[in-house]
Amino acid sequence: MKKQPQITEKTRQKFVEVFCELYSQKPIEKISVQEIANKSGYNRSTFYQYFTDIYELLDSVENDLLNDIKKELANKELSMHTVQDTLYCLDKREHLLVLSALLGDYGSTRFLKRLKKEITLDQLELNVPQNHFLTPYLN
Repeated sequence: MKKQPQITEKTRQKFVEVFCELYSQKPIEKISVQEIANKSGYNRSTFYQYFTDIYELLDSVENDLLNDIKKELANKELSMHTVQDTLYCLDKREHLLVLSALLGDYGSTRFLKRLKKEITLDQLELNVPQNHFLTPYLN
């Protein structure tokens, strides 16, 4: 598995994409490893080379997205942090697919809590005046 890193990453990414597509359509409890493997074009044993189960795949998807957001925030100049800059870093096809799955109808409330906890509004340095109509929603 480690001999061809590009192929390894491509296979892993295919599992992630298929999982996110399925997770956007139904609850995680209704998604099987066999279904992910079939739709990915691989067999179940290949899936298990990458993930122990669907929940580990979900954790990996969540962690990858949060790490990408944090990395993007760290690369910005502190004075330039805005909601728009932060959302712009998510403007990649794979991020949109993941966000659609995690925040969709069948998404994870746990992820939403993690997102609020790990990406705090003070990191975005919102310069909203005290009496602005948005102030109550940003605290």
